[in-house]
Amino acid sequence: MRLRNSRDFFAGSLFAVFGLSVFVYSQRYDVGTVDEMGPGYFPAMLGLLLTGLGVLIGLRSFALSAPVQGVRPPVWRPLLMVLGSVAAFAIALPVLGYPVALLLLVVGSALGGDEFSWPEVLLSYAVLVAVSYLVFIRGLGLPLPVLPEFIVR
Repeated sequence: MRLRNSRDFFAGSLFAVFGLSVFVYSQRYDVGTVDEMGPGYFPAMLGLLLTGLGVLIGLRSFALSAPVQGVRPPVWRPLLMVLGSVAAFAIALPVLGYPVALLLLVVGSALGGDEFSWPEVLLSYAVLVAVSYLVFIRGLGLPLPVLPEFIVR
């Protein structure tokens, strides 16, 4: 057997390792049985399913019909922009409030892509603010700051 698609092999390995980790960690909780499921049952089953999926994807990379593909080097700009936007949201939320922090998240994440368009970003932001406000703040009653801290004082 010869590895033909290293991208699928590494993706499958990542899935399998993550799924196995979830399965092992879920054993700290009572798993129970199918009739009486404990709190560890659902994560254990998800971990096993993810491990199985990873093994199947990894094995597929050895098939003769698999396309020959190598692993490309990572593209850092989108990754750093999205992670930075999430960090900016977390830092800005208590100080600047939910709408401003969400604006930082949406604009920063959009800047990480190749096709940035202000009208699309602002429309996405408006819809996201409205829906998330109705769901999280009004519907679920989460205590998220809507106004900046310096206005509330």
